[in-house]
Amino acid sequence: TASRTAADLKNLNLALGDTMAQGGVSAKYGAATEVDANLAVGRVNLDKLMPPAKAGDTAATNAAAPANNTAATPAAPFTLPSGITANVTATVEQIAYQGKAIDGTKLVAQLKDGQLNLTQFSAQLPGNTAFTLSGVLAPKAGQPNFTGALKASSDNLREVADMFAKGALNSVPSDRVRKLALTSRLNASPAQVEIADLNAQLDASKLSGGVIVALPDQTKRRRMAFGVGLSIDKLNVDGYLPQGKTAS
Repeated sequence: TASRTAADLKNLNLALGDTMAQGGVSAKYGAATEVDANLAVGRVNLDKLMPPAKAGDTAATNAAAPANNTAATPAAPFTLPSGITANVTATVEQIAYQGKAIDGTKLVAQLKDGQLNLTQFSAQLPGNTAFTLSGVLAPKAGQPNFTGALKASSDNLREVADMFAKGALNSVPSDRVRKLALTSRLNASPAQVEIADLNAQLDASKLSGGVIVALPDQTKRRRMAFGVGLSIDKLNVDGYLPQGKTAS
């Protein structure tokens, strides 16, 4: 239904290949526009939607890319619409990736007064792993700036690592890099990423403190720079080395 002041779209059904989605959108028009949208997606198979790249494609692309010595055109200042209030709730029942499943992905957010309030972004990953991210995305000095909080836990962190970087932990003994409990503040911008007020437990080690990663901007800084301030109560280095090797 629609009128000059409002519109309501219910029982919306969408399909893209094997992926099905249902939802609805309602809007009110006036001095300030208000939009409410909800979307429930079924199963998304990323392995089908994103086929693996062929060996050598990346190298060939980089070799073919011409050098660009011209000065980059300054980007327009980052802004978010201020004349609209939009509430979005979106869920994905399951995402298939690398033969494994990410379950119960949920996004709850509100765009209002020129900033995006992320109430919840969460998911369940393999290894009984869960994370929740919340915070605010807003313009700051013409750049996007995110300030929020991160909470994560896992009973088998190795399974998650193997999902996104297969074989990366093969040299680490199988009883290590398993248990994780983490809370922290997160501040991110194109210039740097800061993990602050970190409290974490990895296996039997407790960590606290923070990490700052300064990101390259291709002008003043061409490489990443790190600032680390961590306190660790105990760490058995030998236990993380490949079997047969000990720390010197």
